[in-house]
Amino acid sequence: MATTGLNKQTATRQPNNADALKRISEGEIVIISDGESAMAVASAARVSAGLIARFEKMTSAPFYVALSASQFDGLGLVLHSETATLPIGRPVDVLPHPLAAMSRSGRADTVAAMAKGLPSPVLRVPGHVTPLRAMPGGLLARVGHIEGAVDLVSMAGEAPAAIVAFLVSDDGAPSTYAGAEFGELLTLEDLRSMRLLRERGNPHHQVASLFIEAMTRNPAAVAVITACAPDGAPAGLLVSSMSSYSGNPPSVVFSVSMKSRTLGTLLEQDDFGVNILAREQEDVAAAFAGRGDKFRSTMWIWDHHVPRIEGTQSFLRCRKTAQVSLGDHTLFVGAIISGESSPVPPLIYFDRSFQWTLTAPSNPETEVDASDQRGSAL
Repeated sequence: MATTGLNKQTATRQPNNADALKRISEGEIVIISDGESAMAVASAARVSAGLIARFEKMTSAPFYVALSASQFDGLGLVLHSETATLPIGRPVDVLPHPLAAMSRSGRADTVAAMAKGLPSPVLRVPGHVTPLRAMPGGLLARVGHIEGAVDLVSMAGEAPAAIVAFLVSDDGAPSTYAGAEFGELLTLEDLRSMRLLRERGNPHHQVASLFIEAMTRNPAAVAVITACAPDGAPAGLLVSSMSSYSGNPPSVVFSVSMKSRTLGTLLEQDDFGVNILAREQEDVAAAFAGRGDKFRSTMWIWDHHVPRIEGTQSFLRCRKTAQVSLGDHTLFVGAIISGESSPVPPLIYFDRSFQWTLTAPSNPETEVDASDQRGSAL
């Protein structure tokens, strides 16, 4: 049975890294994705006939066993074919009788032998379980699904062997949708970051805490990003990541969490609005940081099919020029088409609070040259 829901949703929810490693060590399934395709991953050391059945239910694509280069070579396996992304070994079995070897329990025995490192002649060729060889160095050498699967199980304290299967939709196309009953999502970039931190001896949770503390103490103006949803309704979310990107063409950049309900609209639409909030619009910020009807209590109008919030410090209508999914966010770049700006103070977010204001410099010589100001109406 193939998975359904291609392009609906990329995963059920994003776990933190500790959750994903715990699931792997408990024999559960985790989904890793590069944004365009996804792979189901479980520890080969925890294999069972029931786990193989879950993989068969999850996707109609065949399952493989991803091995580290040292594990693959130590087993005496031989590459059958090799592409840039999928080095495939010759299929093997541990049971001599084909019918027994083809059963779920028979294939589980073969997978277990690979995880334990039992070499030939225990592994017989030809067989029914196909091994894959990760590149030496794993994700530090290449950011690929095979390397990600092996590094994931290894970081969970398991043998460097993973049961893997690509997710496909009903028509056989690559999918990133696993369904609510299967797994959780990690990105390849997130896994690579975990691997880098481990190489340097830095616990991921410590670096994550440092990141949060440093960013909350980085003062930033807040903006509401707006767009027209596919059903014609206004959509929007609050961001503190918006900043200038380039002067030629005049462009802005911001990032949106993969868990945001507005992400799908921004991925589909070409135009969006950047509403930089004024100091007195803390109530607007609170509305768009929540999960209710964000526009119900907000004064807004349509500006060429883009929702425009009234009373803002600045409004920029933009045409999307780039989008890149990395880690747990998607980065958007938009070229400014039109808009308006006023000299009122912006709403500032700093140290987990909006209770901050800008003050004019006491020394006129420290003022920014007028040629560098970005306040003119468009």
